[in-house]
Amino acid sequence: MDQASPREEDGLVPTTDKNVQTVLQALASWNEGRMDLELADPAIEVEVELGSVLDGSYRGHHGLTTFLMEFWSQFSSYRTELEECVPAGDDVLLGVRHTGTGRTSGVDVEMPSWQVCTVHSGRVVRWRNFKTRAEAFAAAGLTD
Repeated sequence: MDQASPREEDGLVPTTDKNVQTVLQALASWNEGRMDLELADPAIEVEVELGSVLDGSYRGHHGLTTFLMEFWSQFSSYRTELEECVPAGDDVLLGVRHTGTGRTSGVDVEMPSWQVCTVHSGRVVRWRNFKTRAEAFAAAGLTD
């Protein structure tokens, strides 16, 4: 799988923010088809509200791995592109575009979404997934 390579010079991210750096490392490992569990707290909470069969809550490294493996199993190729990054204290809001090819159908798909990652001590402790920017901003206590 391709690696994500968002750069500060692209104007997408302030790479000096440690929470942003943690989340971007996680995104890069995601695009490699894996999850660097060192970046995720052992008690991580994953919440998915995208209107898909994967909606729900997942807990801990096992839950995170289960969610990711189920997600990746749907595609023969897959990539997430960063479109917007908003640091907000412990939270990092990400506007992303998922693209891929369906494993069974062979159909190319594209799905924009928003994520809110909460980081403590260099690890993601909570990862929330939303359909819209407004939902993500509201979840982080911000105005869109």
